[in-house]
Amino acid sequence: SKVEEMIDLNVMPVFILSVIALLLAPGPDMVLISSLSINKGRAAGLWACLGNMTSGVLLTIATALGVAGVIKELPYSFEAMRVMGGCYLLYLAWAGLKEISLDQKGEGQSGNAWSCYKTAVVNNLMNPKALLFFMMFLPQFVSQNIDASPREQLLLLGLILNVMGFLFNVSLVVLLSKVVDALMK
Repeated sequence: SKVEEMIDLNVMPVFILSVIALLLAPGPDMVLISSLSINKGRAAGLWACLGNMTSGVLLTIATALGVAGVIKELPYSFEAMRVMGGCYLLYLAWAGLKEISLDQKGEGQSGNAWSCYKTAVVNNLMNPKALLFFMMFLPQFVSQNIDASPREQLLLLGLILNVMGFLFNVSLVVLLSKVVDALMK
């Protein structure tokens, strides 16, 4: 079948289990999506899910194009990304505190779709866990036992990862929305 030509099905069980473990490990993306879902509602959480998936697709493409190799050869470039990611997380914390202070004065505004989407894209692109996963872990599932090129395999593995992540995050948003609704009643 076409799938067997694009991906080594022997590696899929380990890959799927690894992705599930990654998704269950709390990180900046899960915190952001949860926070937006609880504080700004289901729509905000869903836009964040879409933003998270967009950045995942960008990371997949970058990995398939070989950016991972460049960062592997120049370790300081990854360290620079890590520092930038930390600074961005500090900025998000500052912006969150500022918004809480505005909300207490009645001047705050709820997050619009574009803001939630954009924040999630940048948050995931600056997340060292996501960068590490795409650069160092995803290529381990590329097989020499099939005809597909490493680039094709990386793209397909990344697509599977992103679809699984999107479904997990949407499920998280729906669950949190139901919990918040139940608590409000």
